[in-house]
Amino acid sequence: VARAHLESAEELLAVDGGMAMRAQVAADLALICFRVDDARAEERGEQALRLAQESGDAVAMSQSMNVMGVLACHRGDLDAAACYLEGSRDHARLASSNELNVAALNNLARMYAQKGAIDDALSAAEQALELGLAQGDLHRAAALHDHVADLCHRAGRQADALQHLK
Repeated sequence: VARAHLESAEELLAVDGGMAMRAQVAADLALICFRVDDARAEERGEQALRLAQESGDAVAMSQSMNVMGVLACHRGDLDAAACYLEGSRDHARLASSNELNVAALNNLARMYAQKGAIDDALSAAEQALELGLAQGDLHRAAALHDHVADLCHRAGRQADALQHLK
């Protein structure tokens, strides 16, 4: 359903839409394609990034770079993932978007954990948690606590892990 709505939005925006909005829709479509294992995820992500670059919009850049980082992590290209995700975080800060910053930091934490850099992963995840708590979204905060707890467990910090699970 979400995919159909986004594809409809994409068609409408192609006629009379700004580059930034088109980039954001393309980024959302790339993420949906990734989640349903659609081979077009990379193509959609690249399209989102091109549109975001053309728009110069910090929100669109953050969102598209975040998706490209997730895709790079998935294919195991952790150097590219780091560049995309750090860029996403930086653009989120430029846009003063806590929501995008949380997403970028959380995905940076996942990438660092995949690299085996648990201290860096914990730092990014804890920053994401702090921002997430400030947003007041209890569901997101619970997911972020769970992520930090997993990383604490991997780091051998069992007492800290348990604190995040309470």
